[in-house]
Amino acid sequence: MGGIKGTGDAAVESIIEERTQNGPYKDVYDFMTRVNLRTVNKKTLESLVYAGAFDLFGEFHRAQYFTAIDGENQNLIEKLIRYANAVQAEKANTQASLFGGFGNGGADIVKPKAPNVEPWGDIERLRNEKDVVGFYISGHPLDMFRLELDNFCTCTLDRLMATSEMVETTEDDIEIAPVEIGGQPLLFGKDATVAGIVSSLQVRTTKTGKPFCLFKIEDYAGSMEMALFGEDFVKFSAYIEVGRFLFIKGKIQTRWNADDQYEFKISSMQLLSEVREKLTKEVRLRLDLELLDEGLVQKLNKAVAQYPGACALSVSVIDPNSRTEIKLNSRQFRVKPDNELFKLIESIDGITFSVN
Repeated sequence: MGGIKGTGDAAVESIIEERTQNGPYKDVYDFMTRVNLRTVNKKTLESLVYAGAFDLFGEFHRAQYFTAIDGENQNLIEKLIRYANAVQAEKANTQASLFGGFGNGGADIVKPKAPNVEPWGDIERLRNEKDVVGFYISGHPLDMFRLELDNFCTCTLDRLMATSEMVETTEDDIEIAPVEIGGQPLLFGKDATVAGIVSSLQVRTTKTGKPFCLFKIEDYAGSMEMALFGEDFVKFSAYIEVGRFLFIKGKIQTRWNADDQYEFKISSMQLLSEVREKLTKEVRLRLDLELLDEGLVQKLNKAVAQYPGACALSVSVIDPNSRTEIKLNSRQFRVKPDNELFKLIESIDGITFSVN
């Protein structure tokens, strides 16, 4: 918890001390009424929610904590603080009373209810996690594009970085320190395709008044800083926005007037969300002959019928004994390469898929 931005050592120590002395917290109401609200303040609670610390209670999703019901000025976090203060005050009054033994310790105080709102999407949830923790916890923003990265990218960013670290740019007043590379990069002169999420962006102007931008893109394996100058800036800068998913093609080449230094020269760029529809021509299914029966066929037909589209569908039946494979092209179905379709296919035992 100490690594969560906005919590503070005193708050973390207070939470742990109470849990150690009196046992695990049963739910969010129990947590709120037991911790020291002078150290565990609103900022601490917000950070804990962003990081997913209360998810294990299962009572509310994260968006509910930050949403106020129509006509009210307080969100759920603020209501919980008010509720906890009231319960703790009631307990204190009961203990101080002559008849304290007959008090109920705040049991009659009404617990605040959460607003009925939609949960955050994956991107917003993960972005908030990274803001307060520094990395993604419950997933990765690129999870929804795993198919694109596996099938249409020829290189990961860590491999690209290892072969072509950004070097000094051609602009005389802008420099990115060169990295020494032993020998010619493995991908030198070859087209490379990468994809990722834009994590930072700087738009600046050279001494001569020309705009340029520096941006960082991240995938599962690493990150890389790229630059756009001149015509490339005009052509591609509209795509660059923090949080946007990009599909980038380019080539590793020597720098102008520097034969021992290399750069990744971008040749095309498009939104990663548009790549699957444009590039997927066929969905290929593979199944084991020994598992093939009427029930499996019915499940498969039901799954693909729910996602009609423009992509061809083929089924390869594999005999593990003779190691033969027969490919059958479907005349009845054409499908949409949708993540939900692939989840359905993966749920059917004995079937795997790929795209082309």
